[in-house]
Amino acid sequence: MKQGEGTGPPTRIVWVIILTAILLTGTLWCIDSFFEFLWVFQGQGDFWPVLLPLHDPHEMLMRMSFSVTLIFSGVVVGLFAQRLQNLQLQAEETAENLRITLNSIGDGVIATDTEGRITRMNPVAQKLTGWSIEQAKGIPFSEVFNIVHAQTRLPAFCPVDHVLASSEAIGLANDTVLIAQSGAEYQIADSAAPIQDRAGSITGVVVVFRDVTKEYTLRGEMEQINALLTAVVEQSHIPMLMATAEDSCIRLVNQACLDLLGGAKEQYLLQHLNAIKWNWKCVTMDGRELSRGELPIFRTLQGERIQGMELLIEGPASQIRQVLVEGVPIRSSSGELLAGLVMFPDITERRKIDEERKKLQRLESVGTLAGGIAHDFNNILMGVFGGIELAQMTLAPEHPSYKYIETAYQALGQATHLTKQLLTFAKGGEPLLETFSLSPLVVDAVELNLSGSNVKAEVDLAEDLWPIRADRGQIFHVLANLIINAKQAMPDGGRLFISAENIALKEQENATLAGNFIQLRLRDEGVGIPEEHREHIFDPYFSTKESGSGLGLAIVHSVVTRHTGQIRFESNPEKGTTFTLLLPADKEGPCIQEVLPEPQLTGNQDKGRVLIMDDEPMVREVAGDMLEILGYEVAGVENGEQALESYRQALEKNTPFSCVIMDLTIPGQMGGKETVRRLLEIDPEAKVIVASGYSTDPIMAAYGSYGFKGRLVKPFQLRSLQKELGQILC
Repeated sequence: MKQGEGTGPPTRIVWVIILTAILLTGTLWCIDSFFEFLWVFQGQGDFWPVLLPLHDPHEMLMRMSFSVTLIFSGVVVGLFAQRLQNLQLQAEETAENLRITLNSIGDGVIATDTEGRITRMNPVAQKLTGWSIEQAKGIPFSEVFNIVHAQTRLPAFCPVDHVLASSEAIGLANDTVLIAQSGAEYQIADSAAPIQDRAGSITGVVVVFRDVTKEYTLRGEMEQINALLTAVVEQSHIPMLMATAEDSCIRLVNQACLDLLGGAKEQYLLQHLNAIKWNWKCVTMDGRELSRGELPIFRTLQGERIQGMELLIEGPASQIRQVLVEGVPIRSSSGELLAGLVMFPDITERRKIDEERKKLQRLESVGTLAGGIAHDFNNILMGVFGGIELAQMTLAPEHPSYKYIETAYQALGQATHLTKQLLTFAKGGEPLLETFSLSPLVVDAVELNLSGSNVKAEVDLAEDLWPIRADRGQIFHVLANLIINAKQAMPDGGRLFISAENIALKEQENATLAGNFIQLRLRDEGVGIPEEHREHIFDPYFSTKESGSGLGLAIVHSVVTRHTGQIRFESNPEKGTTFTLLLPADKEGPCIQEVLPEPQLTGNQDKGRVLIMDDEPMVREVAGDMLEILGYEVAGVENGEQALESYRQALEKNTPFSCVIMDLTIPGQMGGKETVRRLLEIDPEAKVIVASGYSTDPIMAAYGSYGFKGRLVKPFQLRSLQKELGQILC
């Protein structure tokens, strides 16, 4: 029966009640007539007149009125009963609809009475709590709905008690966990509200809750990802700036951006782009300043993508930084422009490094070129040096040509100095270490480089100065360059103060150096070094002089560094410049004095046989003449194969060579490194001297490790040759 049918035609129950009323009326009519017949008429006479008292209108009217009233009452009762039946059916239908609706809800629903006892639960609530409605009905809500705080695990407040106490709807915190009867846990989101009747009185509480475990986990992961991305953006060294397209307001600015642009985050964050007072300007690489609308952040908000755009950012204090701009318009999945993101890493230092790398590459090319030239050039110098030296030995000092030969000899010394200076930068060059006293070297460098100038040197060297462990030639180049640099800084003359003292550094005193050192200071009274040039003075090719090569101080720094030393400087435009060098000392090592003995001419005295291996005939000839003057028999070969064959034949003939002098490098053929290895296989006692114009070759620094007994740096003098042979053949 549908709602509203109570006002329709009478149903069966109505007719039943009406018929019952009619039958009751007839029955009462008959009973009344029967009692009247027995009581009034004592059972005498005819019964039908009594049953239908037509003869008595009054009696008939009374009975008819009573019957009509009774029948009408039956009709009224029937209709009322019909109404009650319809209402009951409607209530049952409403309850069924409520049950179906309640059971169809995807969230858990629990209803309680005013005492907080459960009256209703839908299947979702039964599943999540682990309680069936039969078990839970009449049970206190808090016993079935066991909730705790997700982090602290402390019991959460009961929402039903709160609603009953406050008559207000509430929601639980997001970090609430429901513990089911089985022990299973669910992250839930819920709310509770009072149930009120028409009068507004509270008749119970309804609690609606749902399982948000997956959502909560996903949200937690998203929060972690968001926090991670925020941390990445904030801690990134790449400056980032993002503005939304809707309102052109900045929504993201990281610390790297603030460090580059200056200002506090509040100056940019949530500010309209046109309202920000920029304290810097963007300039293109060709010097054109960008207008506000041309700034990368504005262009990305117009949907433009920017890649690899190099700009110069000039700050209020005239500082200039070079940046590489990447601009990305951010769009939704539907293509709607949401924001513009600009990243502009500071590439100032990278560009400097690139420039330095290019300089070093050019410098390496110079070193390679110098190394290539050195072999040929030093071979030539060997011939010239040797020839002049031999000529000088055969002439009397009073001969008219003697002074010219001596001048040429000194000029050749300068040429040798130049090649060694270039070879300092040759690839793979290592210092040829020996222990010697620094004082004579300082005196020689001062005399050679200040002779005839208007600069006076005041030298103060400690008498107990320790010997140093270094390459004598390279340290001389360092001194020469620093002295020349000081002389050029004082074009009108002045004084150069040079001092040296012993110094022992401990690890806690100096973070980079520890040990025994000689501290050498050179202080001039020159013009000083401008502030803007100080960070570049050791850079290769950097020079403030139009005719300068920019190699002088670069060579100084390179040599000192290769000697595991240190160089630093102080400069004042009014007081000049001071260079301080720390050179490693060798307190225990034998101090070698660079005093070469005068050649002992032996005429035809036979001191043994020497084999010379060199690809240059001129070198073989000059070296042979030197050896013959010293009393040796000489044989010459061009390459390693010939040297091995000559040495083998000499052994077979029982005329062995006392010593072999090998050129280290022979283009296209076997040089000294491979030849000495194979020669020692033939004769392990062979005495071999390596000779090379590559004075910085690593083999020259550690010749003993390769089987050589000595070394000669081309162009070598007769004295050097005599000394080396004397040490090996003694």
